[in-house]
Amino acid sequence: MRGQKKVLAVAITTVLSLAGCGSVEQDKGQGIAGSFNARIVDGYVAGALVYVDSNDNGVLDAWEERAFTDRDGLVSTSIKGKNYCADGALATDAVHCLKVRPSDNIKLRARGGYDMSTGEPFYGSLSLVTTSASGGNATSPVVASPLTTLLAMDAIDKQAVATKLGLTLSTLVADFIPSTAVGTTTTADQRKVLKAAMQIHKLTEVISGFLTEAYAGGTAYSGLGKNAELPRDASDFIYQAIAEAVAGEAGDVGAVVGDVTKITAIITAAQTKIKARIAVVTKKTIADIVGDSTLLSGLTSRIAKLANLGSSTATLFAGASELSTDDVTARLRAINVIVSLARDKDVTDVHVQDAIDAAADGTYVTSLKSPKVDLAVIVKKFKTGASDAKTTDFASRVTIDQALKIGDTLNSTTKLSLDSSKGNLAMDFKTTAVDPDSGKATAGELVLDVASFSGSDFFKKDATTSTDPNAPKSAVMPGTWEKLNDYSLLVTIEPVPGVKQQAVVKPTIVDGVTKYFFDYGGKQIEWGGAVPTN
Repeated sequence: MRGQKKVLAVAITTVLSLAGCGSVEQDKGQGIAGSFNARIVDGYVAGALVYVDSNDNGVLDAWEERAFTDRDGLVSTSIKGKNYCADGALATDAVHCLKVRPSDNIKLRARGGYDMSTGEPFYGSLSLVTTSASGGNATSPVVASPLTTLLAMDAIDKQAVATKLGLTLSTLVADFIPSTAVGTTTTADQRKVLKAAMQIHKLTEVISGFLTEAYAGGTAYSGLGKNAELPRDASDFIYQAIAEAVAGEAGDVGAVVGDVTKITAIITAAQTKIKARIAVVTKKTIADIVGDSTLLSGLTSRIAKLANLGSSTATLFAGASELSTDDVTARLRAINVIVSLARDKDVTDVHVQDAIDAAADGTYVTSLKSPKVDLAVIVKKFKTGASDAKTTDFASRVTIDQALKIGDTLNSTTKLSLDSSKGNLAMDFKTTAVDPDSGKATAGELVLDVASFSGSDFFKKDATTSTDPNAPKSAVMPGTWEKLNDYSLLVTIEPVPGVKQQAVVKPTIVDGVTKYFFDYGGKQIEWGGAVPTN
């Protein structure tokens, strides 16, 4: 019993922290809430948590409307027109329903999730300032992207930014991913938006990786990602600093993100904003808010590579050449490899530069078009300086059907047992939906068997063999699952009743052995797995 109470305490503490519950009473607003149609675009981001930040504090408060995006980055209505907010919607659909109350000015935010273009976790947050009426069109959802996030910052002249990029404002806030229809290619304007969006967000992602951890705090103060009254990461502060830099720059975005001096100024400005916000929330003085010196030093040494990242991104989307959906996907993946290395404090600058140089290799970039590319494997090779990093096996992923063998018959069940250095994990899948064309299972119910979790890492301690009388007992978390694509599952779990969290399960092959990547809370855990049983 004592162990079970410990499990529940850890679960509740973690979930409340993740949910960002504040102390302000709920403002129920006026009018009846209606469905709001939106799409989260970096690539299309599945499993992103989208919410209406009614008090614009960058924190998901308990009363604020929220939903998770579907496999196409959408909320409220699917790409095929399914209404996720319909009465009697299945649980696998209802998690994608976002309802908002009538308002002339709402701040929509999205965080976390899984980038469908790269097959890897999405880091940071995106935002959009709009009206509730704007999300009423199911066939034309509003878009939250890196550029709408830039335009949502204070003191930014939206039209001036559009003019600097040589674009109309409507193009700047539109979806920039080309259609998957055969023969569809990017327009010149889409390539301009792609370039600017990737330059801004990927710079933000790397800087945020360092600053979020550097200002997490400790005994002196409770900071980013630790304090429920503060944002989970530093993204918003960095976007504001970039917005101010762009506003004061004669050139376009590229003139800012590719310049060492300007990047240095952005980092300094972002830190000033972070310290000021933490000081207000924690009632400390600015002098009390000191960042981790090792992490800040590591970020400083990375600045030259960040400028190279900006230039590399510009090159990948430069020129008049039309780009297909596959061309865009390959370029986004090449950029993701660089960013994954650059935001890792344990990776040397030499290996970051190796990935930047590889992005200039046409053969390497073309190889990244393959749907079986596993970027996590490629990143590991660059990180260790492997000589075959850019000529490696570009088809290492295995399909969900091959690895999990989820039953294609309604109500059939499959059990998967996983293990890692953290312990072990059991997942029981039940099929409740089957695609009528392929005959393959597409969604269902789930039971996750885990003892407890700490931060973003799941772990289990086997109480049946442990000699510790306080060893946590197994906790059972119900949930749902759905296929994102042939290679990944989106899992929605309920750690405590009424609170939902999402993760992605991806099978892969490591040294000839089937493994599973478990992406949760922005971290990726590698699990070994026994053969699934039906």
